[in-house]
Amino acid sequence: MSVKLALGRARSRLLEQDGQEPYLFSAGLGEICLYGPSTRIPGECDVFICHRDGTNAREIAKELHDELVKMPVGIEDVDSSRNIKVFFEPSEGNTLQRDQIADALRSSTVIVFLVPQGTFEGISALQSDAPGDGTLTRLLVQYEMALEMCALRSDVTVLPLLVGSKIPGQSVYDYVNHFDEVQMSEYWPVHAVPEDLRVQSIVKSALAGLRRDFDVAQNLPSKRLNTGVPSILQSSDGNPSKTGRTIKQTLSVFRSAENFTPHIFHGSTRDAIQSACKKIQERVSSQHQKRRRGREGESFDGARKTLKKSHDEDSSGKQSVSPDAGVADARKSVHTNYDANEGSSSSAKRHKSDSSPASTGASMGGGAAGVDAADCTADSGGAGIERINKFSAGKEVALEKICDLPSLKRFNRGV
Repeated sequence: MSVKLALGRARSRLLEQDGQEPYLFSAGLGEICLYGPSTRIPGECDVFICHRDGTNAREIAKELHDELVKMPVGIEDVDSSRNIKVFFEPSEGNTLQRDQIADALRSSTVIVFLVPQGTFEGISALQSDAPGDGTLTRLLVQYEMALEMCALRSDVTVLPLLVGSKIPGQSVYDYVNHFDEVQMSEYWPVHAVPEDLRVQSIVKSALAGLRRDFDVAQNLPSKRLNTGVPSILQSSDGNPSKTGRTIKQTLSVFRSAENFTPHIFHGSTRDAIQSACKKIQERVSSQHQKRRRGREGESFDGARKTLKKSHDEDSSGKQSVSPDAGVADARKSVHTNYDANEGSSSSAKRHKSDSSPASTGASMGGGAAGVDAADCTADSGGAGIERINKFSAGKEVALEKICDLPSLKRFNRGV
């Protein structure tokens, strides 16, 4: 069967399933993404617990899952309208297990690595042509994906959980000193990995998982990451056989506490689980706020574009738009965009307008009307418009505004 015929059949099948319109494009290593920008893959999570199959880490992952799903996303004054969504293993169903894992990892904001001693057993014997169905290769696929997601999105973080050795006959775990090089070599055996080892099945599976998301597929970098290692698409000297980073480089990044500070799983099982869950919840809350602020920023960017468009159309004579109308449209854009993003997670909150709004006016040419504090108050709770560009008679007037809203106060406190 030719590639063209195979793609044609794949397109037809996607169209038959809920009318999904596939999107085809070429990417590195000859891979092809069949998902378009409107595709929404279900199973979004907050926390992804990564562990090696067939080890005692599975029991810890289950206990973490059972405890975390009872905890709210937010802490203190942060939104706590729902509990944390956690993924720790695939379930039986129509979706392939590898696709469940990939979708959950990409949608999570906190990726937890459960790392007891022996997690990477057999890594010294790993070969470049190793099959992708082994427990170690499947684990390393998740490590590669996690590193790319951290590079792509500022609201994603990795939390290594170093599990101390269990004391025989007791439900107690020893303490791990992550500054001790000897101990760390037992958890992260970087020294045992061949220097230039790249496993093709790992690279291929990681790329396939990442490319199930259209936005991720389009934005995968082909340069060095901020952690100092090559991206999964970067090739060495243009040599396709050396695409991506080595296994040694990947493990070295996660071993470094400067990149990812570990949490030590130690003490009694109950205390260790509670301590780890508290740390994970703090990370979820922090990353949730980053994602929320990012969405607000996108809404405000849309508002600025609306103002710019109004100005450009007015200047070209295509359409006459008053400055006040432009501000109103921009404000409407903020409401619409933000509510669309946040409406599913919490109900919109109304904020009362100040009975005596402060007005700021500037006069350039024909003059510009003032914008009072009430103009910055949105039902969506959006805050942080520090600078509003208002276009009047072909001139830009910068109006400095600080909105005294609860959400802004939280940002100022460094939440």
